[in-house]
Amino acid sequence: MSWEDWIVGNGWDEHKTIFDTLLESAVSSYELDSCTRRQDHIDRRDYLLKWWNKHKEHFRTYTTFMKVGDLLNMDHSSVSHYINHRKKSRLFVENTKCINDYLNS
Repeated sequence: MSWEDWIVGNGWDEHKTIFDTLLESAVSSYELDSCTRRQDHIDRRDYLLKWWNKHKEHFRTYTTFMKVGDLLNMDHSSVSHYINHRKKSRLFVENTKCINDYLNS
């Protein structure tokens, strides 16, 4: 089943794109809105924000740092820091494999 079929089957909101729904789904699936210092969690959040920044033009709901920050329970300046300044951890690839597959399938 493709993402498009799943989204249509579970209620389509005309103010959201598939990317908006995928972002919300990833945040809830991986609990990325919770506060924790676990490295795997931080790496997944970092990957998600860089993915969002790369595909920003496809979003209707989450178009700014503030809106994405609200979704992730973060300040907009923290979103900016993750995207522009955070260095990858030593286990970044291993920690983000699952969310990479989730977002790019």
